[in-house]
Amino acid sequence: MVATVVVAGLLSVGAVVDHELKTREMQKWYRAAWFCTNRGLHCDAPKPSDIEAAWQKRELGYWSALGAILLLGGTTYVLVRRRGPEERRPPAGTDDPR
Repeated sequence: MVATVVVAGLLSVGAVVDHELKTREMQKWYRAAWFCTNRGLHCDAPKPSDIEAAWQKRELGYWSALGAILLLGGTTYVLVRRRGPEERRPPAGTDDPR
């Protein structure tokens, strides 16, 4: 259960950092687009719309992965909780106190 929370947290932090980097790139390429339109310079730079489209694909991946992780963690939690105490076994190699 703890692993699910840790993985979901790391994935979320990664998505936030990725979004921040995308925002900085967009600002840089908006300036380049302005120079291309008004001065004919930096016209080989990526278009901000292409950067945004790439981000939207990555964002969908982040949300899908987060949903899958939380679904797996939640399902595991429910299945473990449904088992009664008599069905829970100690780890292999340990003495059974029963």
